[in-house]
Amino acid sequence: MVAKKSRGIKIDTVKEITQYSEIGVVRDDIGEQMLLELGVPRKNLYQTNSGINTAKMLQKDRVDMWAYGRVVAFWNIKELGFNPGDYEEVYTLKESQQYFAFHKDTESTVIAKLQKALDELKSNGKLKEIVSTYLN
Repeated sequence: MVAKKSRGIKIDTVKEITQYSEIGVVRDDIGEQMLLELGVPRKNLYQTNSGINTAKMLQKDRVDMWAYGRVVAFWNIKELGFNPGDYEEVYTLKESQQYFAFHKDTESTVIAKLQKALDELKSNGKLKEIVSTYLN
């Protein structure tokens, strides 16, 4: 959950999320689905068609916060020319890993090369450095 720092939103439990009546979500996205599964009323959710649109709503204070993946949310904010430093993650709905999927006919050598490159980026700290450029 991402919000403007200036709003001073602090959330410690899912129940506290229901206090907010304008939560931005991308229609049918995992953020919307998770909030509904956690018991957040649909009437509290403001649906948009894309992360870019939801980021604009957040910037204009039309939503209190936004349920979206942290890195992609901050990337959208940055792409729109907004200052990522004005925003913060106020709650994590769920931690998850990111994966690559390949066509079943992809050569195993291609997959191995990508995995080796990713492992190297992780081990030398470059991956964290790259990800941080989207958050600041």
